[in-house]
Amino acid sequence: MLAMIAFAGCGSNKQATTSNQPQPVVVTPKIPADDPDIAALDKQIALAKKQKELDRIRDEHQTLPDPCGEYYDDEDYYRDYGLATSLNKASAQSMSIDVAKENIRKHMAEFVQAMGTSYRNLYAGSNPNDDIQRKIEGRMLQTVEVMMNSAEKLCQVYEIDTRGNYVYYAAFQVSKKDFKKELTDDLNQLSKEEKLDIDFREQRFQKMMDERFEEQMEARRKAGY
Repeated sequence: MLAMIAFAGCGSNKQATTSNQPQPVVVTPKIPADDPDIAALDKQIALAKKQKELDRIRDEHQTLPDPCGEYYDDEDYYRDYGLATSLNKASAQSMSIDVAKENIRKHMAEFVQAMGTSYRNLYAGSNPNDDIQRKIEGRMLQTVEVMMNSAEKLCQVYEIDTRGNYVYYAAFQVSKKDFKKELTDDLNQLSKEEKLDIDFREQRFQKMMDERFEEQMEARRKAGY
């Protein structure tokens, strides 16, 4: 009986000794928030996610063969296209529209200048002067802006380039028939306002416009458009 008690007591002491041994302490190193390696890793992860999204978009919008590039002036319309590139989709879209309309505006402004010179030389009174020409061209340029605000959209598409930029294409047109009507109405009104300083002759004016339109088309054909 005494031996059994002694054995039990020894076991109890051994268990107590084991439980009192010091346990190892695991220390987790604290990484600074501005650690450059961590920042670089985060950037790589973000870029990888962005590239995956761009790949998805690119698959949906495959590169188009010269999109919107087939639109040029003809006998009935002023036409042109524009393209713009940006990482921002809305910016690329807006800029492409501005470029297309500005190209058309230049064609129309060239026409206005030619018409102003021709009409001044023929029908701006007995003593034509630069002031009359400025008034004629100024009124017609106002008409150009009105027409541009209602320009008809022909094409608008976009793609994603290899750098992830949005590349937007846009094409517009303006009717020469409508342009002629607006210019005729405006110059008729201007003639009345100037109290016959401008001798307005509607039929001759429209014939002159047709001649200037044809001159523009011939110049563009020679240029390869």
